[in-house]
Amino acid sequence: MTDRGEKGIVLGLALITLASALGLRFDFWGDEAGTYEIVTENWRGFVSWFTSGEPHPPLYFALLKIWGAIFGTSETALRLPSVLLFPVVVLLTWRFAGRLGLGRAGRIAATVFIALHPAMWIFARMARYYSFTAALFLVCTLLLFRAFERGGKVWAIYAVALIAALWSNFTVYLILPMHLAFVLWKNRPSLRRWSIASAVAVTLSLPALYFFAKSAVSYAEDSAPSILNTAVGVGFVVYDFLVGEVGYPWQIPTALALLSGIVLFILALRGKPKSVLIITILPVAVGALVLALLFQKLPFTYYPARILFLLPTVAVALGLGVESARPKFAAAMFFLITVGYLWGIVGAISGRAYINSVYILPWREVTARLAEERVETAISRDWGAVHYIRKDMRGILLRDAMEAELPDGKIAHVRRAGAFRLLELDSLVQERLIAERGAPIDSFSLVPENPITQRLKKRILGLDFPEYIINTYIFEERSEPCVSPTPER
Repeated sequence: MTDRGEKGIVLGLALITLASALGLRFDFWGDEAGTYEIVTENWRGFVSWFTSGEPHPPLYFALLKIWGAIFGTSETALRLPSVLLFPVVVLLTWRFAGRLGLGRAGRIAATVFIALHPAMWIFARMARYYSFTAALFLVCTLLLFRAFERGGKVWAIYAVALIAALWSNFTVYLILPMHLAFVLWKNRPSLRRWSIASAVAVTLSLPALYFFAKSAVSYAEDSAPSILNTAVGVGFVVYDFLVGEVGYPWQIPTALALLSGIVLFILALRGKPKSVLIITILPVAVGALVLALLFQKLPFTYYPARILFLLPTVAVALGLGVESARPKFAAAMFFLITVGYLWGIVGAISGRAYINSVYILPWREVTARLAEERVETAISRDWGAVHYIRKDMRGILLRDAMEAELPDGKIAHVRRAGAFRLLELDSLVQERLIAERGAPIDSFSLVPENPITQRLKKRILGLDFPEYIINTYIFEERSEPCVSPTPER
């Protein structure tokens, strides 16, 4: 194959990723609804979000706010920048693989793995910072290699890119020890210049650490590190980075892709242990451990998104595994992983077999049914639900429902399974509504839970999980206004 042929394949793969836009039909989930709330504020309100509650750095949201002012703030408009950055991530991954010395087979394999990775097809369509951060991570890393060769002004450009990355996502601080390892490994004479560039970037990004500290304190409050939670969280990150989170491990395509990925990773580790250790194992392991230890209240199913920018390093490690294996065996492993990824892509677009179904819940359908029932107010703990509810009626977040004086009109409680730390509060709100208004006069359920997953949750966690993800209860309006005491927590 010629260089021209390789570039054609890579460009084709990059263009294919634009099909991830087929997933734009899904409703906003909670975090995307939060993005909408932030970017539709005026600039004073925008700043207030970050000084009073939002735990993530503001750069992505500021850029998206400007984008929204030009192209609108519909679901498609706010998600489109992430979709357009997906091909950029693919092209940069190919360049990254080349910089690390992978041959043609390894470079193409790494590019295929990142372009077809089911996790990218989920997160790269969201109105969140995931694609943006992944692109910045790769730009910073490629600039580091360029600075090794040319020095001078490239170090200043590297520092600027590093500042942008640090202001986009608090977990991007993982790039610093990773790049330090690159310097010590590839170009020790550049240590002084790298240290100066990094020190400048970190100094100018110190305010961004405020968001990390605030988020860590919020999620660690009233909780202590759990060995089980940490192990499960790290395990899920490994699983997600190898095969994505569309498809269960007991499904044949996913299982074969997972086993093949593990085999290729082991081969890569045996063939080039230092490369795999520096570019993949240490960053991913440290990132997963930081999330698991500091963010105990954050469900482990949300860990991979927070460090998705490291996914290209996993694709490159698998590319190294392809180069380390015998050609026929490597082709077989490559085929099985590709089939598993395509299976995941079909699921990502169709909405089938999501491990975390929160990303595709039909909140517009819920709101439409509530409107048909002439519900005046709805309570939910899910930002996504409240986002759509507020378009047709009054919407109250669960955390506010315990303190607020509820209106007398017809009211609905939209309950979503999961988020164990909020289940008790969810039950208290339900008890309050029953105490004030009696039993629900109607109810409906949507999105059935996977039966195997449900049994595992009940057995491992000992909690009685419902058969459906969304369970909505409608209560009659009060004939006489009354104020019920807030139940004890």
